[in-house]
Amino acid sequence: TMELMSEAPARPEEGSTPAATPWWRSLQAESTRRALLLTAKRLDTAGFFTGDAADMALLWTLLDRPVPTEYPVTLAVPRGGLDVEPTMMAGFKDAVGRLGAGGFRVTAIDFPKGSEDLATAVRTIQFYEGGRTLESLWRQHGAALGVKLAGMVEEGLAMSKDQYQEAVGLIDSQKQAFGKLFGDFGWLATPAAVGPATAGLSSTGDPR
Repeated sequence: TMELMSEAPARPEEGSTPAATPWWRSLQAESTRRALLLTAKRLDTAGFFTGDAADMALLWTLLDRPVPTEYPVTLAVPRGGLDVEPTMMAGFKDAVGRLGAGGFRVTAIDFPKGSEDLATAVRTIQFYEGGRTLESLWRQHGAALGVKLAGMVEEGLAMSKDQYQEAVGLIDSQKQAFGKLFGDFGWLATPAAVGPATAGLSSTGDPR
């Protein structure tokens, strides 16, 4: 229902000993790289998923990473309407209300100007880079890659470099703008998706 964003642990600095950074080493393993098919280098991220926050803290401990004993209690949520389905909006408001009742100081804020265009920028980068990454496979197999994937490649190859660079510039500037918010708030909360996943296996729902 809700996605909480906080400042993520930084990538280990060059020169760090492997023993001190096993989580990063595990993602860099040759077997992992072979199992992953790169699509968009600016967007693709390998990471870990757990059932709840307690399991993630346990995983982080087992990977020899520091786990904070205290967490910030300042929580920012977007002010005004959100482009999500009513079911998601209801769930989001309920989750924020429970966090507030649990001790978080919830503040409604205006997200940085231009953030409303991020979904379009992400799609442009995904299609532009994905089209060029998968071009040889697409030319070899065509629609056999899958109708949606083949369509992405074809549309991405038709995008101009100017379109791509404009999208990259927007995302880079938004990273800086959102980064500044963490000076005032420990967490930013947004709906995790536009709405619930669709029935069946054809799609996981709106990619926004």
